[in-house]
This record gives sequence, structure tokens and C-alpha cells, in this order.
Amino acid sequence: LAARGHLAQCSHRRERRRLAARRILGPERELTPRFIWVPIELDNQLAIEALAGIISLTPGTITADVTEDRRYLLVHALDVEDEAALVQQIRTRYELPLRQIFPPNTERQT
Repeated sequence: LAARGHLAQCSHRRERRRLAARRILGPERELTPRFIWVPIELDNQLAIEALAGIISLTPGTITADVTEDRRYLLVHALDVEDEAALVQQIRTRYELPLRQIFPPNTERQT
């Protein structure tokens, strides 16, 4: 069963890369690129850097900036249909696991 789950994940990743490549190489009018501010609750610097890197490794997205207070990431997405859905996806798929891995930093800048 574990092998089947791994194969399904690999297949899903290949499909996402294929769709991203088709959008990149296809007609520009079909794209809706945007910069989006993503609020984050991480307060551990390493966790924030990991999140920024993970977002940049996701096809069609890249982290462009982080605010001085480290409460928001500026993310550029190649094709955004629903900003709120993208923010929610980043927060649940990537930020939540990082919050469970990295301990809170008691010295967060304000």
C-alpha cells in the first residue's frame, strides 16, 4: 500500500509539472499572473526560510520578498484563479507542517 501511495504522489507531481509547463509554453492570454501577500504565523527564521524555499520549488510560484516583521511573504504565482484558495493551500500544505517541525521562537521581531 505504501508503494501505491508513493506512485500516486509521483504521478500527481508529474501531472502538475506537465500542466505548469503547458501554461508556461502555451498562449499568454490564458495566464493570470499575480503577486499575493501571504500572511504567515511562523516565527522561527529557519522555518520561514524553508517555507520561502518550498514555495519557490512549487511549479508556477516563487517567493519574492518577506516583510521586515516576518509576518507576510510576497509570492508571485504564474496562474491564479482564486487568491484566497492559493493562500489557504500554502498555509495548510506547507506552513502547518513547518509549524509542527520547528519550535516557536520566543524572540520574534515586532
